[in-house]
Amino acid sequence: MKNFIIFSASFLALFFLLQILFGMLLTFLYTPDIEGAWESSATLSSETTLYGIGPLLLSILSASLAAMIAYGLMRKIRKKHLSR
Repeated sequence: MKNFIIFSASFLALFFLLQILFGMLLTFLYTPDIEGAWESSATLSSETTLYGIGPLLLSILSASLAAMIAYGLMRKIRKKHLSR
């Protein structure tokens, strides 16, 4: 039970950290196209879409990366505990 709690806590901490880092990276790399936005403003939809394939893939990638790191941490902790 203790191992599960440690794994879950490290997974969640790493997942949130990676989400923040990916968000900062995407924000930093974003360059708005002002002319294109002005030209397409006449054909804008009245509905807002808040989902897409891009954010889903980033979430899956960061969750997988967090799980691998958390698993590695658990193996390292378990080896130290068994070697005592």
